[in-house]
Amino acid sequence: MLNWILRRSLGVVAELLLGLLAVFLGAVFLPNSPLYQAINTSYLLEFKVTFHGVYLDSPIFSAFKTFFVDVFTGDWGISTQYAEPVTTYIASLLPWTLLLIVPPVILTGVLGSLIGVVLAQMKSKALQSILNVILVTLNATPVYVIGTLVWIFLAYRVRLFPTAGNYSSSMGVSPTLSLSFTLSVLYHYALPILTLWLSTLPNWALYMRAAVVSGLSEDYLTVAKARGIKGVRLRLTYVARPSLLPVIANVPYTFSTLISGAVYVEQIFTLRGLGSALYSSLDTRDVSVILSVFAILVLIVILGNYVTDITYSFIDPRIKEMR
Repeated sequence: MLNWILRRSLGVVAELLLGLLAVFLGAVFLPNSPLYQAINTSYLLEFKVTFHGVYLDSPIFSAFKTFFVDVFTGDWGISTQYAEPVTTYIASLLPWTLLLIVPPVILTGVLGSLIGVVLAQMKSKALQSILNVILVTLNATPVYVIGTLVWIFLAYRVRLFPTAGNYSSSMGVSPTLSLSFTLSVLYHYALPILTLWLSTLPNWALYMRAAVVSGLSEDYLTVAKARGIKGVRLRLTYVARPSLLPVIANVPYTFSTLISGAVYVEQIFTLRGLGSALYSSLDTRDVSVILSVFAILVLIVILGNYVTDITYSFIDPRIKEMR
């Protein structure tokens, strides 16, 4: 066990190096990249030892080394758009993005698993086919299309929910934490969370359905039926629980999907967060913020995979034998 964890930990270090290298090279070498455009902007040339300034006058290896160290030491430079440290700016936005992402992860895991179990054991073939078509259609629909439709019909036309903002504008710029503020935030985030949930639920439900269908042919299920076990206990203990193990591996994919979807959702519903910060920074060529956000996304996805693998290895020890 310890040897496998050590090997996996070393693999994470390599993944972090490669992931951050991809972010770095994208900022430095891609045509029309933010840094490529920024080199022609005189006021950016004044930054010499910042999160992005080192790339303008350092050898490529030295520049990447500085970039890699800065990511983990928190020296992310100054935002040229907001004239404040990037760490302060990101820290004010990260809770909003987590509020947008965490609920869909929980809802997708719980309800998606239940829907997959029910769908796999549904006796009505006609109803099963209809639900499959709905799930497959939703799964193939981009998150920005789902978000736009949800915004148009539930916010703009029917006006059941707010069209924009993290909370009610009547509370001012810096409202204090209170019950009314919390309810306002939940009210404003209902549709964005619904959008992200609809974008990830189909994949999870279909994945769970496939795992359950595969598990229905296992010998242990035949033995359980022969022992007289049936009903809810059979479905949850002998069908859903073993089938849930491979589905856990789908958590990092779901999380990365939600992170990328947050960029679109925050724009559609005009929310403050990492997604909207990335969008506005790309528009204004605020290189420090761009690199910082991309670095955070890389860290979240890679570390999420790592935590999932370690957790999965304790739940199902066979995973260590397959790697």
